[in-house]
Amino acid sequence: MLIIPRRQPGAVQTLSVKSGFIFHHANAFEQEGKVYVDSVCYPDFPAVDPDQDYQEVRFAELPPGQLWRFQLNLETHEVKRQLLESRCCEFPVIHPQRVGRPYRYTYLGAAHDLIGNAPLQGVLKIDLQMDDPDGICEAARQLWSFAPRGFTGEPIFVPRSNAVVNSENEDDGWVLILAFNSESERSELVILNGKDLGEVARLKLKHHVPYGLHGQFTPRCYLK
Repeated sequence: MLIIPRRQPGAVQTLSVKSGFIFHHANAFEQEGKVYVDSVCYPDFPAVDPDQDYQEVRFAELPPGQLWRFQLNLETHEVKRQLLESRCCEFPVIHPQRVGRPYRYTYLGAAHDLIGNAPLQGVLKIDLQMDDPDGICEAARQLWSFAPRGFTGEPIFVPRSNAVVNSENEDDGWVLILAFNSESERSELVILNGKDLGEVARLKLKHHVPYGLHGQFTPRCYLK
């Protein structure tokens, strides 16, 4: 792991950590002299044989992506790891004003079941302040699930306009998730309350939307 100071480009540090593979990071920040990096990690690159029929892939045999926290001590070069979420998950998103800063909440696309690898079928919210010595406690998790016939992509967090952000209202906003309804074979845009993942609205499209990467929210409206 390479640490490159933004204001001292020559002072690069190399820290050793157990090997693995990462597609997406939730956030990273500095606190009390240490650097924290929260990422969805895999033991290895989750490869699928290019000649294999996708419908025949046994995904349950592939290791799931899980949310881990890395604590980096830049003085001792020690790296500590903590498993924050063992459920299969991906595409973490946080309040945009907390990027690069200490934060409380993250939202992820998640599997319906607690264990094993499986397609994403819901949205998982984690309160990172409600933890215990062994990791995040159960009360800190909320799950909205579209199982068994719904499949989700990447959640997007839309903060409430003009709100002063602190740890108490960091989740004040909405979560947007584009989901495929395999029963109707059409996609639906689901809007959830950021505080309790209660369903606010569901926009049912007349067709399906292929999965894509990545989405973002902007308060501006672009018209021709």
